[in-house]
Amino acid sequence: MKRTTLISAAIAACAIAGLSVAVNAGEQKEEYKAPGASKEVLLHQQGLAAGDQLEARVIRFDVPAGHVGGRHYHTGDLIVYVQSGSLTAETENGTKTYKAGEAFYETPGEVMRANNKNTAENTVLVIFQVGVQGEPLMVKAE
Repeated sequence: MKRTTLISAAIAACAIAGLSVAVNAGEQKEEYKAPGASKEVLLHQQGLAAGDQLEARVIRFDVPAGHVGGRHYHTGDLIVYVQSGSLTAETENGTKTYKAGEAFYETPGEVMRANNKNTAENTVLVIFQVGVQGEPLMVKAE
């Protein structure tokens, strides 16, 4: 599947999943930045046909081998595609490992921690998010 087709399909899936409402609206949120992970914004589109106050983001993350992330949550609907390597996601609902070629959905406001338990190989993720304009992608959870 062509990269542009994959990106378009993921954005449409986020929009169809429902319009996101910011978690704890009006509250000051501290953006979470994964230490050691590099981030490349592939697309940032504000004002979607589904709503003027929405924005879509497509971001590629390169997560270092052995990375243990901090607790955080997302403010919008999120679909994660594992391009290479694997990622272990820990939530209050349990722990699951996703491998290259798999995708998963993260519910807005659900606190999670992402780990690359492979100490020999980086993990590359492509993240598709639809949310309220101006909200950070990841928010640090206490």
